[in-house]
Amino acid sequence: MRPYFPYTRVEPGVLATAEKLFQVNFRRIENPDVWHPSVSAWEVWDGTELAGRFYLDMHPREGKDKWFSAHPLIPAFGIGSCRKRR
Repeated sequence: MRPYFPYTRVEPGVLATAEKLFQVNFRRIENPDVWHPSVSAWEVWDGTELAGRFYLDMHPREGKDKWFSAHPLIPAFGIGSCRKRR
């Protein structure tokens, strides 16, 4: 499937769909402190308010889990103007 769906085109489409679905905006964090060069970091904005951050680690590599997983890294307290969402 990769030849038909290059990641450079899939990522923007997935993020745009999530933005519409959740009515938020995603902004890429430039030069993030990440564990691998292929990982990207993003801020989630709800209007003018920073609502959170997340990482995309989408590419396979040696030693990485091969199954989908999502893990909380840091609660959204004390990150700029982030507030806990219920």
